[in-house]
Amino acid sequence: MQKPFLIITGSIVALAVLGTGALLATENWLGKRLTQDLETELTAATGVEAAVRQTDVRLLQQQVVFNDLSFDNVPGFTGENLLTIRQIQLTQPSLQGKPLQVAIANLEGVVVNIEGDLNDLPDPRMIGALPNVNLAQLLEQWVDQGQATATDANGQPITTFEVDQLTVENIQVNLNLTVPWQGQAIAHTITVPNVTLTNVNNLNISEQLADRLGPALTEELSLFFMEEILPASLQYIQESFPGGLDLSGLELPEEVTLPEQVLSPRS
Repeated sequence: MQKPFLIITGSIVALAVLGTGALLATENWLGKRLTQDLETELTAATGVEAAVRQTDVRLLQQQVVFNDLSFDNVPGFTGENLLTIRQIQLTQPSLQGKPLQVAIANLEGVVVNIEGDLNDLPDPRMIGALPNVNLAQLLEQWVDQGQATATDANGQPITTFEVDQLTVENIQVNLNLTVPWQGQAIAHTITVPNVTLTNVNNLNISEQLADRLGPALTEELSLFFMEEILPASLQYIQESFPGGLDLSGLELPEEVTLPEQVLSPRS
């Protein structure tokens, strides 16, 4: 995606001569070009089809805004999209040279749709390690294809982009998981705190996001497991036994409260 950014330099010079009409025409042309290039690069990098509804180029403000990005779900899963991003705004993107440099990048309205089957895992909080969860499949495929980190001829990692400040706002994770002893998937939504990172590049972005978002996600997943998956599973087990099971002596964490009909056998 470097060439379109390089073209912006010449476009700004031409605008000084051609005026407002040329400004709009150039911005529209660059927007279409950037949309096509970004879709191609994201599809090649992730292995799933990526789409960008519209790209707005604001030459005088030195901004590029990508609107409504979406990534198809991994084949074999029912949801329409694995990931959607309402808007990505780049301020002062580099006009020449590599890697691509951006002063400020804002991602807003990030929705991750995780679905899968947890029946073969004793602890559903470990969804990232499951082969039958869409996100885990995508990450495994990404690494197998060598897309996670580009390397040069000597095998050294290549820095493809650098961002001075990256802000991610309005992050939502939707879970739709089939859990042990349950015939119907359990749906749950996690709202993740906004995050601001500095000095971000393709080599450290995963680690930085994990450090900042990991604790919050782990806490939310633990609550989901304790408050929804565990009680539902125990109720299913209790109801599956003739006469029921007496679970009244079961020791559970303080944050878990089970319904009375789960703790006591049926009469």
